[in-house]
This record gives sequence, structure tokens and C-alpha cells, in this order.
Amino acid sequence: MFIIVIDLTKFYMATRTFHISLPLELAKEIEKEIKEGYYTPSEYFKYLYRLAREEKLLADIQESEDDYKHGRVIEAESLKDL
Repeated sequence: MFIIVIDLTKFYMATRTFHISLPLELAKEIEKEIKEGYYTPSEYFKYLYRLAREEKLLADIQESEDDYKHGRVIEAESLKDL
């Protein structure tokens, strides 16, 4: 007899559940989006979060480019200088 043990913890991320309340009209719009996109509610909100995070990152990059263009930079030889 062979016994095989597989550690599945490497394949699953720890999760946390959130419960949110939405106005009825907004909930209906979201339900429509979920059905049209073949999402689960969880996948839909994860997608929206990733999209928001990406937009923030792009805004931060644009702000940094603007700072560099206008001379608002700190010159340093190493991180210790900052």
C-alpha cells in the first residue's frame, strides 16, 4: 500500500471574506456586469481592485516623470544619501 501526501498550501493563497452593502440600483448594475463578463462576484471585485491599483501606479509614474521634467529631483549616489 502506498500513501501519497500532497501539500496543497503552496497552491492556495490565504483568503479573507468581505461583506459589503450596496444601494439596490448599484447592486443591479454590478450583477449585470458580472453576468455579461462571466465573472463570479469575487473575480469581478478582484478585477476592479487590480484595475484601480494599476491606475494608481500609472498616476504615480506620470507624477514622477513630471517631477523629473521640472527639475524636482534629488540626486544621490546611493540610497543612504536619501
